[in-house]
Amino acid sequence: MGLIRTLLAMSVLVAHTNVYDNLLFVGARNAVQIFYIISGFLISYILFEKKSYNKIINFYQNRILRLFPIYFIIFIITFAWYINFNTKFFDYWTNLGSTEKIFSIVSNVFIIFQDYFHFIPLEKGIININSSSKEMLSQSILVSQSWTLALEITFYLIAPFVLKNKKILFLLFFLSITVRLLLFKIGIATELNWSYMFFPAELSLFLLGALSHQILTPIYKNYK
Repeated sequence: MGLIRTLLAMSVLVAHTNVYDNLLFVGARNAVQIFYIISGFLISYILFEKKSYNKIINFYQNRILRLFPIYFIIFIITFAWYINFNTKFFDYWTNLGSTEKIFSIVSNVFIIFQDYFHFIPLEKGIININSSSKEMLSQSILVSQSWTLALEITFYLIAPFVLKNKKILFLLFFLSITVRLLLFKIGIATELNWSYMFFPAELSLFLLGALSHQILTPIYKNYK
């Protein structure tokens, strides 16, 4: 599993260079979505197989300790990089309204909602849902790739309450697939943000991973 995740991470890294990202790897979008499936599998495994996570608070503490220390290190390094080599980022911040700045500060610190920032248009630095401008609030995110962590965190928040209840799990799984089909029907499912940043649609991938664990584990144990 570790090797697969490493290869997927390399695929995303290559995709952000000038190298053709599908030459040796699966491509950034596919890599991210496979990550979602693996995450669902691992979180289901942790919640079912690790007795230390019988208490929900222990699960949340573990997730916080795994995500935020590394995130803050990357955050500081990126901040230092921008100060020295990309001051345009701070020029963008000066044009934001006070409300937008508060939203962005909270999201930059706690990661949450960064995925949804890709759906919030701005006009002259102010949120305007009717704007046709291509400028988005996501441009205020310091670590631009951390929006994937925002999806992960949303999944972590609901996982202890969903994965152990088969009825809720299957209901959310089919609802998420329905959302994805509706996106295709209205013709936006292949657009960048809607294709793998919209949590209600991507939830089906997390749950697919969780279902894989819950279905395959008993088979494996019986065979063993």
